[in-house]
Amino acid sequence: MVNRKSTLFYGLLIVLSITLTVCCVAPRTTMYASGSFEHIRYAHALADVREKIEREEIDREDIDYYKYLLEQKFELSLPVTIVVLIPTARYWWYYMDPRNSKEDSLYMLIVNALQERMSGTEFVQDIKRSSSLFRFNTIYDIQEIAARHRADEALLLSYNLNIIHPTSCCGLWPLTYVRGDLSSEIALIDTRTGFILLNNTYSLKKEGSKESASFAVKEQKIIHTIVDEWTESITNDILDFFKSEVQ
Repeated sequence: MVNRKSTLFYGLLIVLSITLTVCCVAPRTTMYASGSFEHIRYAHALADVREKIEREEIDREDIDYYKYLLEQKFELSLPVTIVVLIPTARYWWYYMDPRNSKEDSLYMLIVNALQERMSGTEFVQDIKRSSSLFRFNTIYDIQEIAARHRADEALLLSYNLNIIHPTSCCGLWPLTYVRGDLSSEIALIDTRTGFILLNNTYSLKKEGSKESASFAVKEQKIIHTIVDEWTESITNDILDFFKSEVQ
C-alpha cells in the first residue's frame, strides 16, 4: 500500500512538472539590434585632436595636417544638414530575417522623431535618412554616403532594444505589462574632415502601462515612449554641441 501511494505521489509530481514546463515558458522578448561602431577606422575625435595640438603630443607633420583641417575645412556653416546612418549587424542574414520590416519601421520612427525635433532650427536645416544599407569599415565609406546625400554631418546611431513581456504561468501571473530596455551609442561625424564631433551613450529602462491590450499594441506603445525620450536626449546633446561651437 505504501509503495502504491509513493508511486501515485511521484506520478502526480511528474505530471505537475511536465505541466509547469509546458505552460510556464520564458518571458516573450522581441529584440531590435543594429550593428556596432567597432569597425570604424581612421576616425579621430575633434576634442582629442585639439588637445594634442595644444600639448604638441603628435609629430610636427601631423600637427600641420590637423591644423590645416581645423583652419581650412572644419567650419560650421549653420544650419547644417545631417544624414542618419544606422549600421546593420555584420553576421545577420539580413534579407532572410523576418524582423526586416520591423527594423525598417524602427529606423523610420527614429529619423522622423529627430526630424521633428531638429529640422528647421537655427542649427539644423534638415535630417535625412540614408537610402541604402549601411555596412562599413572606414570613415571614408561614411563620408562617401554623406556626400551622396549632400550632408554636412553624419549621425551614426547604434542600439540594442529589448521589449520583454513576462509570461503567464498557468494563469497565476497574468500578462499585464511590457518592459523596454535600451542601450545606445551615437557618433556625430563631420563629413569633410572625418572628425568625430560628438560621441555619447544612452541607457533607458521603461515599463509600459498595465492596460488590457494585445502584446503588439503594448510593444508599439512602449517603443514610441522610448524613442520619444531617447531622441529628445540625442537632440539636446547635438544642439548643445553646436551652441558651444558658435559661442
